[in-house]
Amino acid sequence: MDKVLISVIIPTYNNACYIKQAVDSVLSQSFRDFEIIVIDDGSTDNTKEVLFDYFRNGKIRYIYQENKGVSEARNRGIIEARGKYISFLDADDLYLRDTLKERINFLTQFNLKFIVTDFLLIESDEDLFRLKSLTPVLKKRGFLDHFKTDFDSDYILVDCRQFARVCLKYIPPRLTTILVEREFLIKNKIFFDRRLHRSEDLDFMWKIISFLEFDLVGILRKPTYIYMFNRASHQKNPRYTEKLIYYNNMISHISHIFPKKVIAERIYSDYWTIYKDGDLRSRLLLLKKFLFLYPFSFKYWKSLLSLLIKSFLLSKLNKKFR
Repeated sequence: MDKVLISVIIPTYNNACYIKQAVDSVLSQSFRDFEIIVIDDGSTDNTKEVLFDYFRNGKIRYIYQENKGVSEARNRGIIEARGKYISFLDADDLYLRDTLKERINFLTQFNLKFIVTDFLLIESDEDLFRLKSLTPVLKKRGFLDHFKTDFDSDYILVDCRQFARVCLKYIPPRLTTILVEREFLIKNKIFFDRRLHRSEDLDFMWKIISFLEFDLVGILRKPTYIYMFNRASHQKNPRYTEKLIYYNNMISHISHIFPKKVIAERIYSDYWTIYKDGDLRSRLLLLKKFLFLYPFSFKYWKSLLSLLIKSFLLSKLNKKFR
């Protein structure tokens, strides 16, 4: 296959019941200069059989690898990509018909390396489905108030430092809403951390932001993506060792952009999640990380230490009465 403009990377693992819909949503795009790279990360279901009829389609490449995790699958996709730009899609989500057209038009119109877009969230809770757009939520929470923009415009152009500050306060955008220049990723060795099986997408976003420090970021307020959120599949406890790797990475990625105090405040806000769901060791490790970043904040230390002492005493009591 010759060079194409956009490579759409779809990692999959045992998603035979969803993958066909995801691929079809790309094949039905109004913009046609693309390729699809399906990276099958060692599926044991009938994913390959489901996709068999697509193998004759010149726009699709199917690559099977032994199970190495989603980070390695996406990295393989970046390396194999022939497109000038890269877009990601999860195997259980969907593109809208004009997704690629909207993204590439925005990016090329303003000569950007990186854009993010709004998306539609479909929440499924048993048989109940809810559809909502992210933009009204962001506006309500004040996210968009940080950017000087005409609220009637679909386009926002913002300095990357400002964009990063807002992401730090809230959360980086979803990986699957971006379009990014492949050469930019390769040149700066921006890949997914293979140690991470959760938060690997957020870590990847911080890497991008760290190398775009003085560039403009484009925010498209039109939804270009349908995110299928299933509550049951998101109730697993996170791996806290990975959470600590993520924090270490985040500090190294953006410490040259922000004072340590700003990053520490973000970690402090996340400490409550660790406290509620993590074990004592996880709490101690995160507290150590906070000490390194922000050693002189009595206000935060008092709160964190009281939680840690409480956690320690509860663990002792639990052992005593087992």
